[in-house]
Amino acid sequence: MEVLTPFDLVQRFPERQTVAIVGNAPSLKDYRLGDFIDSHDIVVRFNEAAMAGHEEQVGRRTDILVANPYPEKRKRPLLDGGRATCVLIVNPPTRRGDKQVFERWVGDHPVLFTYTPDLVGVEESTHQRGLTTGTYAIQLLWRLLHPSRYFITGFTMFLEGAPGHYWSSSQPPGIRAHDMITEAAVFIRVLNAANVPVCVTPDIQWVSEQIQVPLLPRIRLIDGQSPQLNDEASR
Repeated sequence: MEVLTPFDLVQRFPERQTVAIVGNAPSLKDYRLGDFIDSHDIVVRFNEAAMAGHEEQVGRRTDILVANPYPEKRKRPLLDGGRATCVLIVNPPTRRGDKQVFERWVGDHPVLFTYTPDLVGVEESTHQRGLTTGTYAIQLLWRLLHPSRYFITGFTMFLEGAPGHYWSSSQPPGIRAHDMITEAAVFIRVLNAANVPVCVTPDIQWVSEQIQVPLLPRIRLIDGQSPQLNDEASR
């Protein structure tokens, strides 16, 4: 395991690139965005992101895998045996985790460790519990990468009617530690606070409607089935 510094991260990923943030929500099963996702300069995935057999929906490339440091219950190898340019570990400020188990899971990937960030500039972002890795990473990465554009898909925030992931309908056990209604509101406010152009798929709009926190008009909605709309949104 090669441990990276923040200097290494910014050297590997120059500013003003296009970034695709790909969550693990079941909504991705309904989309055919694999090629569009892979057309971005930087592709970000999370935790136990399944790749094999889902390429048409989610793509083939991973530049940054963002994960928590607790792989003990993950059933598949990292990226189903694929490779990421680096792994970004977002650590909650707790004294738990097994270093040997983590090292076996991450293998020889370059790894940057960080603690959960403060949600700087996010309106009404106070919360009583920790957030999911994806919510933290969306804000952390637009602050670190300074992208030219953000594309975000694959987030339903485990709200009612959208359980599990795109490869499994089972609810992850760790979700019990989260207040998902409150967190979904923080998630939408994080998107609204981004100071770069943002495009999202209909699942993000669905989250916004479920919790009655509107997306700002400047956030563009694209159709997960229409490549020509994706191309328009990418300009």
